Amino acid sequence: MKVLVLHRYPIDLVIGTNPSFPFMLELLNEKVDEIFFLSFKGNPRSEYPNIKFKEIGLSFDRSNSFDKILKSFMWVILAPIASLKLAQRNKFSFIYCDDSFPFYPSIIKFLMKKKCKVIMRLGDLQTGYFLADQGIIKNILFQFFHSIEIMTWKYIDRIVAISNPFKAYVGTKGVDLKKVSVVKESINLDFFFPEESKLCEEYKIDRDATIVMFHGAIEKSKGVEVLVMAAEKLLATHSNLYFFIVGNGTAFSTIKAKVEQGTFKDRIILTGWVDFKKIPYFINGADIGIALRNDNRANHFVVTTALMQYWACEKPVLAPKLDSIKEIVIEGENGILFDGGNSNDLAAKIECMLKMKNKWASMGENGRKVVQLDFEKTKIAKEMVEELTQYSKP
Repeated sequence: MKVLVLHRYPIDLVIGTNPSFPFMLELLNEKVDEIFFLSFKGNPRSEYPNIKFKEIGLSFDRSNSFDKILKSFMWVILAPIASLKLAQRNKFSFIYCDDSFPFYPSIIKFLMKKKCKVIMRLGDLQTGYFLADQGIIKNILFQFFHSIEIMTWKYIDRIVAISNPFKAYVGTKGVDLKKVSVVKESINLDFFFPEESKLCEEYKIDRDATIVMFHGAIEKSKGVEVLVMAAEKLLATHSNLYFFIVGNGTAFSTIKAKVEQGTFKDRIILTGWVDFKKIPYFINGADIGIALRNDNRANHFVVTTALMQYWACEKPVLAPKLDSIKEIVIEGENGILFDGGNSNDLAAKIECMLKMKNKWASMGENGRKVVQLDFEKTKIAKEMVEELTQYSKP
């Protein structure tokens, strides 16, 4: 049995968004004869000797917003063509599209002409991030492209959604839920865990200071400007409080300008892009983690890796009241919920968290228990392999 797995990110970048992925490939390799992995060009992969890597001959720079967007749209055309060429030389039992970028899995299914099943991972509502809830014109465009997207969901053989709310949403659009299952996001607890960090010393901050941190892609859908506004309110009355915004993205320049126009730019620290390997160092140097998402409908379907990473390092978290997040954040026990997109509510909830310092340790410990139970990478990899091998049966 031969299978083809696709992701526009090369495997060294996939690990940053889906740590269960490499282990999933290893487990799947035990169930099938050959695995082909198709992506953009990546770094050497000698640690995966049993996987046949096939690359589209273009690099993918996730840290460069323009390159990321350009290559993502190119992927919709290039991936089906490359898949067809591979299928002409290999008889695949199934093709699994792990990348949640829309449309290309259905194009692959059309090109395969029923020669094999095509399974897609529904990890994000990408059309929603790009277009939904962003004004009249974009909403009209969203309705048009989303209607096509729904048609592709109905056309594809199988769907593996990332959350129960996402599966439920797909069902409301007329997709047969018998062909939809749920495998959740994942976290690498061997990489994210509590350890000493010298972040205060590096940034010359008093060790008794409180650091509140957001990390991740700085995109419009995250609503990072809400954190900046909340920070301005709090810093006026808390002289030993600092905010770290770690990451880069298409909205970075806007956020940077907003910070520089404010009163407390010396205590709102923008790091820019940080190598994924250094993220645990930053998290462990913080006291409180904030997962940011605005109320865009696409955000209701994901937990976010940032939230899981804070918990894995036993940090108390503040997270927006979105459907998938509300399933796991228990008020006062492992975190505090706030109204996404509302800077006044976020400021009030941060203030509340600051007054609960005696509960920070237990909240962080409870959070780590959640990710150990429901999101640990080995568990998620096993669940995904079980789903894929089940779908491969006639």
